Amino acid sequence: MPADIFDTTYPVSATSFWLVATKGAISYMHCDCHGVGTVVEVLCGRKLWYIFRRHGSSANDSMIEEYMGDWAPGFIPSPDEWEAEVVLLEPGSAFYMRPDTHHAVLTLENSIVKGHHIYAMTTLAKSVTGWIHTCMLEYRIANVLHPELHKHLLHIMCHFYRVMTNDNDKGFHYLEIPEMSRNGLLDIIALGNLCIFSSALLPCIEESPEQVKIVIAIATGAYLSLIRYLKARYRLIFFSSPENEAAAKLPCVRSTDIGDFTLWMHLHDDSNVLHALKSMKNEVNASLNMFLHIDLMDEFLYTYKNEQKKCLHLCPVFDVWHKEDILDLGIYNECDMFESSQASIKHMEMKDFDGKETDNEGSFDEEEQSQSGDQDEENSEDASGSEYNP
Repeated sequence: MPADIFDTTYPVSATSFWLVATKGAISYMHCDCHGVGTVVEVLCGRKLWYIFRRHGSSANDSMIEEYMGDWAPGFIPSPDEWEAEVVLLEPGSAFYMRPDTHHAVLTLENSIVKGHHIYAMTTLAKSVTGWIHTCMLEYRIANVLHPELHKHLLHIMCHFYRVMTNDNDKGFHYLEIPEMSRNGLLDIIALGNLCIFSSALLPCIEESPEQVKIVIAIATGAYLSLIRYLKARYRLIFFSSPENEAAAKLPCVRSTDIGDFTLWMHLHDDSNVLHALKSMKNEVNASLNMFLHIDLMDEFLYTYKNEQKKCLHLCPVFDVWHKEDILDLGIYNECDMFESSQASIKHMEMKDFDGKETDNEGSFDEEEQSQSGDQDEENSEDASGSEYNP
């Protein structure tokens, strides 16, 4: 990684701003561009700040239909599908708004407001969704664009790599990066998806994308190197549960390699982008080939499009365990025993429509042999310590 990756002019004009409005001025429903969080401080006057949230959306994700199905210029949310809150801002008020938030503003009195745009670690996944929405819909959802923020968001991934792979001296910088937990890993993967697919997304809003291709390549390389580093030290333990249940109290379903899980997440984000903007298929395919050496699978897209609820990020239930802890607790054996017992129960309870037991012995043996082969191959891969190479 070049030593001067962070030696660049900070875009103050994109991160700090002033709003001067007269009484009665209206800002119709929109989202701030490029996944930025927004902070406003009222110096004089009063404003009504309306916040809209679609039913079923989560704090760090959004449903595709929020933009592709519902959105249109002058869009007015239906109370059947959306909920709204309104905040009265007066002199001395400070309001912090999450990234990719639908909002509208009504000025009650002549007012002056000081504002800031920020990227926060606690809302990193939401910043990625906001960036992708801006690339797809541009001025249809935002009232101003700041493409110069792109490389600064990618620099965050370079910062993650530098700090997390430095085992000797992390210092206070360690407080600024995601912890190695479920939410932390999902944030890293979300930003990694943006790195990988930036070359496909950027031409939508950037007139000269060639100028930032070097930054994209460096950030993507840092991300893939970070995944290799994490793969050698951690493993994911998946659980059978809705997302809101405590994973520690649930039976283990399987253990999964971080590299395999990361590839799965890339394909999911890939399908979301194409579902929204099919003309980008060639660019997305090029990104997959360049960085991951894989091709887009039509079968994967078909399966995804048949899902009822489409969100940008997958959030399965799992824990991140250090490999040494897994071996100490024998979690591998526990998972294998759970899978074996579930398969046996399913085989024993299979009956035809007349209530008679069906003969599934042959298929069950084949499935058992397949599972055994997969486990042997997985254990062999772990023992070899091979690098992440989808």
